[in-house]
Amino acid sequence: MSRPALPIGECFSRAACVTVLQPVMAARAFWPLICAEIATLLLTDSEWRVAPMLASLLLVIPCACAWHRYLIEGQTPRLSLGLPEWKYMKRALVITLVITVITVPFAVAFVLLRNYSMLVGWTMLVLGLATSIWATGPGMLSLSAAALNRDLNRSGVSNLVAGNKGRLFALLFGVSVSEVALSLGTDSLGAAGPALRLVVSVIFWPLAVAVLSMAYVWLTTGSTSVTTDAQA
Repeated sequence: MSRPALPIGECFSRAACVTVLQPVMAARAFWPLICAEIATLLLTDSEWRVAPMLASLLLVIPCACAWHRYLIEGQTPRLSLGLPEWKYMKRALVITLVITVITVPFAVAFVLLRNYSMLVGWTMLVLGLATSIWATGPGMLSLSAAALNRDLNRSGVSNLVAGNKGRLFALLFGVSVSEVALSLGTDSLGAAGPALRLVVSVIFWPLAVAVLSMAYVWLTTGSTSVTTDAQA
């Protein structure tokens, strides 16, 4: 029996709406990460810049968990460090490792080929991004489950995305390409580039988490209706 098709447009639009229409809640979830990124921006020419950059890598875990819980269960964003965050971190580290292993060869190919053809070089980067998302996209759903202190093993993930792996890939790949394109676009804006890159990041942090939450909710319930609808 085939499963209904994951509604890509609906998942993205609901994620965008909840992010744009509830900025206070998004700020409550991501304020430590925003502060760390602002500090990184202000310390651009300082040797201390590495400190807030490292802090960002750690802060993203509780921030993302708080936002997942708000979107899926309606819990007011509150940062905490507990079992859900520990589960989330372990899964995120595995996914990051897999993405790194997959993308390194493509990055090397980009460096080697861009002097001969920028088109070929950038094609290799896009292929690397696509391959890594195809390989890890279904596993990313376990992040949403971990934030809720739920266990979602490999077989559970396979059952969840059965018949929808391609559509889930299209959803996650579209968001990733949009973020990368906007971030790269800010590099051509001179002095305003770093500040605008921060704005892009501030928007895409909650948006990316929201997209994953919406996909998880739909695949587990068959609907993108979430608890926060009643609070909007």
